[in-house]
Amino acid sequence: MEVLVFEVGDKRFGVRSGNVREVVRAVKLSPLPEATEIVEGLLNLRGQILPVVDVRRLFSLATRKLRHTDFLVVVASGDRAIALRVDLAIDLVDLPASDVQAADTVLPQSGFVDVVARTSEGIVHVLDIARLVALEDTHRAIESAAFHAEGWLT
Repeated sequence: MEVLVFEVGDKRFGVRSGNVREVVRAVKLSPLPEATEIVEGLLNLRGQILPVVDVRRLFSLATRKLRHTDFLVVVASGDRAIALRVDLAIDLVDLPASDVQAADTVLPQSGFVDVVARTSEGIVHVLDIARLVALEDTHRAIESAAFHAEGWLT
């Protein structure tokens, strides 16, 4: 399994490389009225409007303001795309099957974590992007982003 590994705080997360569209430096986001707290705002990526999910808030980690050193990992599942705000995108890592376990065998409430993996740098929690974009609040943000893209978002 090939995974893009990234850091948020002192934790390591990952997403399957097949879900990754691109990694970009963080930019100022447009606020999204009435957004759930995990949706930090909207990103205008070359004309495509995407909701940005704050991974810190998603996993109840200490929050902080967006920094110019942060990264946005654009991921997709099916026809839905979102961006994940992360502290640092590290590298693509090939995880051997022997180092990977289903999250629900390790974590009783795995939520958005699909699998956990051992690496030489520690444990990596690999996110289930399909489950994340299907989350009702994220889905509403995607629909709202499409509405805002119709012309009045600057």
